[in-house]
Amino acid sequence: MKKRLKSLSFIITITVLFSTSTNAYAANNFLSENSHNQNMEVVRDIETGQIIYKDDASSDYSRARSGYSPVTVEDIDKVMDERAQALLAGSMERYYELDEKLMQMGVRKISYDDVVALTSNEEDFTMEAIREASFVEDYSNLSFTSSQSSIDRIDVEKSIMRANTETTFENYYTTLWNPINSQWYDVWRVTASPNGNLGSSLSHRVSTSVTSTKSTDAITMKFLGITVSSVAGELLSPPYSYVKTVYDAYREMGNFMSPTTKVNNVDVHYLSNIAEINVFMYFKLQSHTTYPIVPGGLYSKINYTQDNTLMILNGNIPANDDVTYTGTVSAEHYNNASYAFGRKWETGRPYISQIKRYNITGVGDKQAYSINMKAANTPQQLN
Repeated sequence: MKKRLKSLSFIITITVLFSTSTNAYAANNFLSENSHNQNMEVVRDIETGQIIYKDDASSDYSRARSGYSPVTVEDIDKVMDERAQALLAGSMERYYELDEKLMQMGVRKISYDDVVALTSNEEDFTMEAIREASFVEDYSNLSFTSSQSSIDRIDVEKSIMRANTETTFENYYTTLWNPINSQWYDVWRVTASPNGNLGSSLSHRVSTSVTSTKSTDAITMKFLGITVSSVAGELLSPPYSYVKTVYDAYREMGNFMSPTTKVNNVDVHYLSNIAEINVFMYFKLQSHTTYPIVPGGLYSKINYTQDNTLMILNGNIPANDDVTYTGTVSAEHYNNASYAFGRKWETGRPYISQIKRYNITGVGDKQAYSINMKAANTPQQLN
């Protein structure tokens, strides 16, 4: 019987800003005041510019409703993580339910070709062009079976085709107040994520088996170790490390074992499924209609499902032998426009913080494998 356990999710983030001048003192104050404040941003309808409100009790969304609270970037991030976990679990029905919820929250699909066209030509890079390129996905043709979380393959392919075959590109629009120069900025985000079709460069799947013949107590023999590292930029803080011993895993499978039980001749099969999310952030000064939209930041995070099968323990095949761990790991200051803006103002360069590598250490502390993330520098690298 397979047990599914959720690991601690370390939320770590990264961002970038834009300005032609540098004021280190003001930027440092901005960073210290807003490094963890995503609620400064107001999520707006990309077509009308209206603020989007939510009612947590009814899951209702409105463009103008007294008593509702504004949708935040953190709200969108949480739903995107939940959707990624549904994808990893193979629950496509839930995946599309969350897809629709994101649309209600102001997230819009955009094609790869339009993303490339907008970001490659500065003159065409306007909010009006962004609005014209965005579209609402039509789910009326999706048919789910009552007996399982699956949908007709033809309908899936139709939807995926609009989302760009292997990778889904989405965008949403917020506004950000900059107290340094007392100006409002438009913030445009493009997110890229796998959509379930084979071949996405943001979908990672690796497996292997590891055997240990040394004899030691179950409480001291490592069963699984997960570490995650970041690309150049700020390091993960705290470092992401997830460790289970043979004793931990065996009990979580539903078996009994004493911590001091001697274990040897252990064989474990490991399978990692990872959905990587890349975010490309751009800024525009609202008071200058002809001022171009400029790059602000590159960020990424991962949602993972780690399946582990205990094939042999002390020469025997356990009755209950599977355990699954799930988790989310984000780069430092992930998707935080306030922090990114301060760093951009201070350095004059886009801020980069991305997940670089997912590493698995197997039974007996033996290296199993490492998975390199895409961590794209531009949307063009995700074609």
